[in-house]
Amino acid sequence: MTGDMEKKYPIPSDVRMYTREEVAEMIGCHTFK
Repeated sequence: MTGDMEKKYPIPSDVRMYTREEVAEMIGCHTFK
């Protein structure tokens, strides 16, 4: 996850709790498979 992505898609600091698929759904992007 780049700093650019973090600015566009703010994600909770405890993002590690989520799976990559869940994170992808949260930001509406399915490129983390």
